[in-house]
Amino acid sequence: RVLQQRFDADRTALFRSDPRTLWQEMLRDVRDAEDDEPYTGTAALLSRGYGDGPHRGIAFVTVCRCLGIPARLNPETRSPQYFDGARFVDVQARESDRLVACTLTAPGRDDTPRYGVDWTIGRLQRTPYGMDFSTIDLGDVPWTDGAAHIRLEPGTYRVITTTRLPNGSQLAASRTLRVADGDRTIALDWRRPAQSDLLAHLPLEDLPLIADDGTDTPLSEVLHGRRGVVFILDAHGSEPSIHVLDELRESLAERPDPDAEPIIALCPHDAPVSAPIAAMLARLPRRFRLWRCAEPTADRLARITFVDPDKSPVIVAIRPGRAQDDPLTGIYACSGYNVGSVELALRLNRV
Repeated sequence: RVLQQRFDADRTALFRSDPRTLWQEMLRDVRDAEDDEPYTGTAALLSRGYGDGPHRGIAFVTVCRCLGIPARLNPETRSPQYFDGARFVDVQARESDRLVACTLTAPGRDDTPRYGVDWTIGRLQRTPYGMDFSTIDLGDVPWTDGAAHIRLEPGTYRVITTTRLPNGSQLAASRTLRVADGDRTIALDWRRPAQSDLLAHLPLEDLPLIADDGTDTPLSEVLHGRRGVVFILDAHGSEPSIHVLDELRESLAERPDPDAEPIIALCPHDAPVSAPIAAMLARLPRRFRLWRCAEPTADRLARITFVDPDKSPVIVAIRPGRAQDDPLTGIYACSGYNVGSVELALRLNRV
């Protein structure tokens, strides 16, 4: 209401017809502030008549929205934009002309890097706290054939990549680069963990699996003191479980390991074995004893290994515990289907 009352009907109509006139007025009436000047909101910025560049852009968007003009900060460049009826337009036309086309690549990765989770990029600019890197809001960057395309203002940028480990740790890598005129390729590099970095040490409860005769058998007895990988699959034959069995078939054919017997259990325990599951089990290099798993057991095993209990299948690599009162230790777990998760679980269980 304060901002709406600040402008009379004629000026409001002028701004609505051409939002650039509002920006020109703000450039004229709002002088540059010092780096350490606090930002106290758009109304105060206009009343005081000074503010830094980023907050001037925020103020422009705020005033536009108060006056019914669709506006935003460009998700990639953070520059102020207004909607002209067909698209968002940079109010600073010269900025859009200077944007540099950048191609992002992720060498060595088979999956799609997630922005804000696996990597971020920030631009060096003046902030209320001095010069610092401000993260750009790229949202869901679309990747096609191992590459993504974005447009950035010329400047200095910092790229941070993160490798998240099963034990909760993270391996971060930081790289500073300069984006200038002309196309630019930016290769995203992740730190590669050692196998020991991937190991967790999670005390497990001695949960039961269900044998052929319907009796409960604790995991410690199922494993007989050996290391092993437990695969809790969807008995109904959902696609993720089929993919896991297919990966298991390939891994066992290439690197059989009788000392790390895979434990295959179907959940729900009272569901009949679906035709797709039966067909995939028949394709395994050798026959394995088939266990059943009650839904509360699958849910509990997922939760104590810190994976999503609502995603099937659940894979847990298990070793004998270090003490008599600690019979089992989980060293790796995942839920849902992730490419390579079967091979990773089997490989870590050999370390």
